[in-house]
Amino acid sequence: MTAETVDVTLTDESENVGWNGSLRSADDVKKRVRSVIKLRQKETPAAVAARAHLRSAVGREVGDVPAIWSYTLDSGSEKELGQKPTTGERAVHTALTLWALHQGSNDVSMNSTGGRDRTIGASVRRLAYSDMGGRERAEEHPVYKRLCAMIAAPTFESLTVHARGLVSMLGSAEIPMDYGRFAADLYHWQKPERRASVLRQWGRDFARTPTDEEQTGSSATTSTPESN
Repeated sequence: MTAETVDVTLTDESENVGWNGSLRSADDVKKRVRSVIKLRQKETPAAVAARAHLRSAVGREVGDVPAIWSYTLDSGSEKELGQKPTTGERAVHTALTLWALHQGSNDVSMNSTGGRDRTIGASVRRLAYSDMGGRERAEEHPVYKRLCAMIAAPTFESLTVHARGLVSMLGSAEIPMDYGRFAADLYHWQKPERRASVLRQWGRDFARTPTDEEQTGSSATTSTPESN
């Protein structure tokens, strides 16, 4: 069954979770993403269908896939929001579609909400240290160049392209990421006055001293269930 043939009216017992609100702040987008993932990471028919629809929207414009409107769009009026995708909508759309891609067929949750490893920089560092081979430094791993390309991206569109490549690599290694935090970072990245701080934190999280588990390549890929 494909995303195109799934009945978009599929529901479950928790359909009315109240996620269809405004997306006017980093906290708003973080809350929306965490709320959607909490429900749609289940194995119910509605959740499986939702993830398929979200994956089908990877790389597409905000609003192009009707089946995910309730997950990714702001509830405000046209007068409030204008005709183009808002900063919050772009952040939520990107985070949720990449989460669905990341989750893929992995048995464990690829959304991590616990511990210090929160940003994409931290998850990429974890990937590098889990596959060091004969390398002496994480910066020698191919994933480092991909992270640098994302950080150097001049536009939001190019940033999401590089993020998609990183997420595919994280999924193959079963290394999770905090998608609520990622959505908030994407929101701030679109604000010129906040962009440098987002990129700096990604860099800090990649460069910081690895844990003993990471240094031995035995890093676990567990994730913490979402809580409210």
